Amino acid sequence: MTPGALPPAAVSWAAWLRTWLLEPVADAPGGDIGRAVEVEPTPQPRVRVAVVGLGPACGATTVARGLAAALATRDPGGAAIVSSAAQAAGATLPPLRGASRLAARLPGAMAVGRLCVWHGSDPAGTVVSAGPLAPIVFDVPHDGPASDSASLADATVLVAPGDAEPALVDLAARTLARHGREPFTVVNRPAEPGRWRERAAVLLPDSRLAARLTFAGWQAPGRLGQVLARLAEDCEAAS
Repeated sequence: MTPGALPPAAVSWAAWLRTWLLEPVADAPGGDIGRAVEVEPTPQPRVRVAVVGLGPACGATTVARGLAAALATRDPGGAAIVSSAAQAAGATLPPLRGASRLAARLPGAMAVGRLCVWHGSDPAGTVVSAGPLAPIVFDVPHDGPASDSASLADATVLVAPGDAEPALVDLAARTLARHGREPFTVVNRPAEPGRWRERAAVLLPDSRLAARLTFAGWQAPGRLGQVLARLAEDCEAAS
């Protein structure tokens, strides 16, 4: 037998093995069997949430970023996207590595804490470009159209100021429900929590320091962080 050649039994075994491969493995020069090419799995879309503010300075942007930060801690990539049509001020705290990597893949995006803040007015284009990369939270301004973002989202969060009229908030929630599922109602720092019993899913506590950290793209500490973490779970369960 020629030195280096396989015996007849080994040749038959190799031929039988190749019949079970999905794709034939090419022979490398010299008769050695080449290595199979690894195929990366197709990325799966992540949860998408629309956060809609009911008035100026109602805290919708803070809720959007805090919710996105909570979703980021639950995502394998460790980051989330906040898509906003408004140019919100950035933060001075350094971003985490996951957010920096994500921002590098989205032209014009800014890494903030755990978040990748991406300004744009095309929710559908955002979903196409970034849907498989990370969770997306649409930060919808109070004077902007909410129907496009709500129709693309797995869950919608309605943010009302603490002095809002509950009946009007209920009307806004029913209007948004026409474009998707029933929204989660969040009331920011209500002066009279009892007025919102059985009407609001979340009552946000008054915590200025936690709100500042949240706006900077970090998961909120304390009571605010616990509330937003539960809201993130509810939004994921709705997807």
